[in-house]
Amino acid sequence: MEQNQDEKRPSRRLNLILAVVLCAVVVLCLVLLWVQRSRQETGTVAKVWLDGQVVLTFDLGDYEESTLVDLEPVTGRTAKVELKDHQIRFVQVDCPDHVCEGYGFLSQVNQTAVCMPNRLVITVEEAP
Repeated sequence: MEQNQDEKRPSRRLNLILAVVLCAVVVLCLVLLWVQRSRQETGTVAKVWLDGQVVLTFDLGDYEESTLVDLEPVTGRTAKVELKDHQIRFVQVDCPDHVCEGYGFLSQVNQTAVCMPNRLVITVEEAP
């Protein structure tokens, strides 16, 4: 009879160890997700490039509500960008294929959208 109880104890210990490890992994994942999100929202800028030169810079942390910015006065190209929820995207671009609009919203560091016909590029970078 005692032998059955001894056989069950390692199983209970193993279950407890597995539960603790699983909880630690879940907590670590949540912390990493929180760090990434807070960094993304407050520490990123979007740069608009024309012919290899930065013509506009936006702090993505400043834009929560939808804001349309016309690029034509600065770039001479018929294009707009939308800033919303700490993200940016091309909209209303005058080009034949509209591939640049298909990139959707950019918010992560190193994401890029390119409009080849208008020679425009949007990059997302860490804020200085």
